[in-house]
Amino acid sequence: MNSSDPKQESPESDPHSDVSREDVESALPPESEPDLSALLAEREDQLMRMAAEVENLRKRHAQELSNASKFAIESFAEALLPAADSLETALRLQDQSFEGLRSGVELTLRQLQQAFERGRLNALIRWAKSLTPTAIRRFRWWMAQAATRPSPPIMWWR
Repeated sequence: MNSSDPKQESPESDPHSDVSREDVESALPPESEPDLSALLAEREDQLMRMAAEVENLRKRHAQELSNASKFAIESFAEALLPAADSLETALRLQDQSFEGLRSGVELTLRQLQQAFERGRLNALIRWAKSLTPTAIRRFRWWMAQAATRPSPPIMWWR
């Protein structure tokens, strides 16, 4: 052994060799010892609370989506009521001139267009008008496949 190398000194030459690990641990105050079971219980409690919070957020989000779609449908239905009233009025009138009927139909069309604008359906209508016959055939094929397969093809529009 080389005595100049501190790593290889013998235990007899180490002035602190008579102090054991148990002596050091017993000299520490009890509060410095980690209480692993208490720490584990605290972490489990935090995990359970976080899981409950995530579940509550999921339920709240689902409820908000349900309410939003319900209110959107109600709003759109209310916007359609004037057009329905105009059509019923037109059917009740017995003796109408062609010009009177035409102006009533134009008024009803404007009411429907306003309802579509409020319901934000104009973009959907423009998109539907832009569909090509090929895209429509592919969509119908995809719907037929979806009815017979558990997993329909995803990219039917290409």
